[in-house]
Amino acid sequence: TYVPALAKLLDEVVVNALDVRSRGGRLTRLDVTVDARRGVLSVGNDAASLPVVRHPDYGGVYVPELLFGSLLTGSNFDAPAAATAGAAGTAGAADARVTGGRHGYGAKLANILSTRFTVSTTDPRRGLAYEQTWGDNMRDRQPPTVVPLDDAAAVAHMAPPDAVAGGGAAAGGYTRVTFTPDVGRFAAEGGAPAAAAAAASAAATTPALDAPTVAVMVRRVWDAAAVLAGTDVAVTLNGVRLDVPSLAAYAARHRLPGTAAAAAADGADAVASTTVAGTTAGGWRLAVRAMTPGERAAGAPAAVSYVNGVATTRGGTHVAAVADALARRVADEVARASRRAAGGGGGGGGGGDVGLLALVGASAPSAAAVRRQLLLFVDAVVDRPAFESQSKELLTSRGVAAAAAVPRRLLDAVAAPRGAGGGTGIFEAVAAAAARRSRAAEAAAAGAGGGPRRGGGGGRGGGAGGGGSAAPALAVPKLDDALWAGGRRSAECTLLVTEGDSAKALAVAGLSVVGRSAYGAFPIRGKLLNVREVSLAKAVRNTEVAALRRILGLGTPGTDYTRPGARGSLRYGRLMLMMDQDSDGSHIKGLLLNLLDRFWPSLLRLDPPYVEAFVTPLVKAIPLRGGARRARGGGGGGGSDGGGRSFYSLDAFEAWRQSPEGG
Repeated sequence: TYVPALAKLLDEVVVNALDVRSRGGRLTRLDVTVDARRGVLSVGNDAASLPVVRHPDYGGVYVPELLFGSLLTGSNFDAPAAATAGAAGTAGAADARVTGGRHGYGAKLANILSTRFTVSTTDPRRGLAYEQTWGDNMRDRQPPTVVPLDDAAAVAHMAPPDAVAGGGAAAGGYTRVTFTPDVGRFAAEGGAPAAAAAAASAAATTPALDAPTVAVMVRRVWDAAAVLAGTDVAVTLNGVRLDVPSLAAYAARHRLPGTAAAAAADGADAVASTTVAGTTAGGWRLAVRAMTPGERAAGAPAAVSYVNGVATTRGGTHVAAVADALARRVADEVARASRRAAGGGGGGGGGGDVGLLALVGASAPSAAAVRRQLLLFVDAVVDRPAFESQSKELLTSRGVAAAAAVPRRLLDAVAAPRGAGGGTGIFEAVAAAAARRSRAAEAAAAGAGGGPRRGGGGGRGGGAGGGGSAAPALAVPKLDDALWAGGRRSAECTLLVTEGDSAKALAVAGLSVVGRSAYGAFPIRGKLLNVREVSLAKAVRNTEVAALRRILGLGTPGTDYTRPGARGSLRYGRLMLMMDQDSDGSHIKGLLLNLLDRFWPSLLRLDPPYVEAFVTPLVKAIPLRGGARRARGGGGGGGSDGGGRSFYSLDAFEAWRQSPEGG
């Protein structure tokens, strides 16, 4: 588990370096160093963007000190209010601000959260070199050192020799930020302090930065190379130039965090589909390919996106605008082809497997079903972008639709079947998934042995022996409703709430064994809304909250379900949470419990319990054959299991592994 805030420190400084080019400055190199063993990071570029001069309005403080040592200072603030603002998604207005930094915080926060922070810059216009260091989380300010640029000995450690070749005012400019994050102030998402490695780093072999966080930092440098692909800017990581010729090339070989094993499972040619690339009406760069089966199984996000060089890891309005257009086009193409196949046709420029398409049916696949099959790369340029928070993971800017408009040529290329002038494989993946759903629905409708089944006209038929009920089926997207839910036997029903669609597919596969009468399944998309500090009106308008309320049959918030007979009014008698055992899964479980505790707290006091959790081992240790010690259960969060031992948290596993028994 990596430390997001720690990785974000490097990201903020990298974005600052990229902003030079966004402001129209000269930039031909971006050099990043990640020294995991020493815990030192550095970012340098060859833009002469920092004037080594005292600012007359701030007590004669040098400009570099203002930019890196004082909050709310910088060059990326909005133009004066009198200026005419362009559209949010447009970068062409004369006063457009298309930088990643907006509010003068980013690099200064890296300074505050570091034990040592040094900025070095050369100013060829004035023939000066500048260096200043802060320590102890910016409390210890050292006075700046300013020397002539032609003082080779003094300037040698401030910039690469080729960046200041020639000396004096003729030399090129170079700015470098070098800092040591205060890892003791950070904790991993699972709660383990990032300083654990640093505390043990008295041994030279122990790195100060943990491997997962370093991996994210390295990926961020590759992201910067992708954003700069096709330009004359050279990006280096630890002295090695990164070769990213285009965004399409980056998309073709891209592997998302956590999908390395999945990529291996996909085979040597993991990306068999053709990657299609193009630009939107607003000049955004796009690349699209089919998501591999391994990536889907690993729960990989459906988009890799950037806004003005910022990695928006949770997407946002720019991704939604592009993804919706692509999904609608692919869904329409699959629906048209399936109608032709079902009618015995095949003309009209269609393609694909006719036998497969005939199983899809006449209705179009949903846009959500299409989005699950594609991996989208978006490099957007947005004027004065608005983000959900300082982490800038989610773009919230409105008015980006015009810039996000996808040209017809690109829409056609993404939706085309194989053999029809190219094809990405997305058409076939969507058709195959729709055909599987059609076959499953047909099998469920056929039923077997007179058991409960869905009835016609939106209702449900009764089960054998009077066990069923005539409760109406809910029209909730992605819900696989229990057949008895909302009927006379609803108290026997259990709703399985899963973490995403792939986990739901596993749950539904299990229902084929235990039956669909008393079990339903519903996937949660991403993180549920944290309702603790929001109003009731906002909470009940949330799509996920409203869906759960309908599915469970929850009444007015505050309803006391401990009263006699009140529990029987629910559509489901139990709620089972099926989330991963990692920190994300625990977070989602906590948000679900938070929802119930906020508006229906009596559900958490019921006996027998209303909420249960399906818990699976996170790690299982199995003793080697041939005389190896056998693991024994008991204590520490682990349990014995047929000669092996199961652990339900990494802390429990690590404690056992360090013990004499596990060693």
